[in-house]
Amino acid sequence: MEGRRHYVDPSITIDEGESIPRVEGEARDHHAAPLTIVLKMTVEAHDDLRTSFVLSPHLLDNGIGRDASNAVSVPADKHMAERNHAVVRFHNGGGYFISSHDQANYGTYIRLSPCIPGDMASATQWPLAVGCHFRVGKSDFEVVAMEDDDDSHDVVLSLRVLCGKLAGKTYRLGSAGGTIGRSADNTIHTGDGELSRRHAAIWWDETGFYLQDLGSTNGTFMKLHGAYRQPYRLEIGDQILVSQTSIRYTVVDENAMEAALIRFIAACNSQADVA
Repeated sequence: MEGRRHYVDPSITIDEGESIPRVEGEARDHHAAPLTIVLKMTVEAHDDLRTSFVLSPHLLDNGIGRDASNAVSVPADKHMAERNHAVVRFHNGGGYFISSHDQANYGTYIRLSPCIPGDMASATQWPLAVGCHFRVGKSDFEVVAMEDDDDSHDVVLSLRVLCGKLAGKTYRLGSAGGTIGRSADNTIHTGDGELSRRHAAIWWDETGFYLQDLGSTNGTFMKLHGAYRQPYRLEIGDQILVSQTSIRYTVVDENAMEAALIRFIAACNSQADVA
């Protein structure tokens, strides 16, 4: 599947070491100085020794895992793999990409940007396919079927709930789509305290079904799995869920950092001269 920031060719994985095809978006100039990025944990735990991590474009793999050998080490997350639960890699002209190396229950997820009313690009950013996994509140859903129903003469999407209060249940949505949330007037609803009243929506047009976030407080997340197994290009402000650890992507321009350091040293020297 071709996501907004996934590779066009789903057969390409980050392990193959091949050059990445150009993707849509604000890809950087090949000759521009690479950016150093910062991954910052959004929720700090008592056992976290560090909460911000600087990743270098010069390293082949920036691993995220529990062990101290990872570029991002999160020992407090007991469900995270020891090494390389997820990997972030820089590619010239394409930016930073994250891939999930742990496909178990505690995988790697990308938070969906809230849908902008009337903006078709944001509404169609996350098409659904059989095998997709997504998280809404404490519930994980799997798309198990997408087919034409002979009785209703309608297209039907089947969702199975993998965990949460609704675990084990299956829901069938037609072309009218549906919503997920805490309020009882949603198509799929439960008293999950992490859900917004109207949290997420699934809708259909002639090209397929799509998942969208409705501006929820705690977010809707797509798992890097199945149709979305390809490495995903990161952008400033992206929120990533690696196992149970929420991380936000920010960026530092090396040239700007150097210029700021020069100004700081000059200011210190000036104050020393006055003294």
